[in-house]
Amino acid sequence: MATSEKAAFENGGGGRKKVIFGIFLIGLNLAWLFVLALPVFNGDGDGFLTTNRRIQAPFLDRSPHAGEVVYFGFVGCDVACPVALNALARAYEPFSGENPTASVGVTFVNLAANHHPELNDMADSYAKAFHPDFRGVDLPPMELKQMARQFGVYATPSLADPYQVGHGGFIYFLRRAASQWAFVSTYLVYPPQSEALLGAMKSL
Repeated sequence: MATSEKAAFENGGGGRKKVIFGIFLIGLNLAWLFVLALPVFNGDGDGFLTTNRRIQAPFLDRSPHAGEVVYFGFVGCDVACPVALNALARAYEPFSGENPTASVGVTFVNLAANHHPELNDMADSYAKAFHPDFRGVDLPPMELKQMARQFGVYATPSLADPYQVGHGGFIYFLRRAASQWAFVSTYLVYPPQSEALLGAMKSL
């Protein structure tokens, strides 16, 4: 085989490997979403998965609140994150007005740290663009991996646009339990319904 033909063959093989790997990642993400969203299709009509599990969440330890609503997204997201954070803002506004003494916060966790470090230190301003009371955090890469594992969050860079990060869009409701945090429920529905989120906030 001529050198040019061999190079073309090897390059073609590399391209096929990338396509196959991309298809594998997409399939894996779809399977993971199906498993996590199963309760929605298993008679849980309100879209909430009720859990009773405690975790260590250092990024929440500085929270002054007894309850926290946590959403994992990334700075620069132009689809899922604005939809979810706007829904949370529409729920939080009446909640904070009706319950001025309630101790519930909303925290946005930036998933871009492991993929685009240049977008670090922007999570708080991004979160506050949706509501001034929201808090955004940029975690060190290792802590972010640990928290993503504990929350069951996946994040994979987009094959089409390296500045987009594919991620789960679930919303987590937690209550402080001594030195730990306890999951109360996970909201699985997309797009999120602000009325359902408001009810879950009241339950904290």
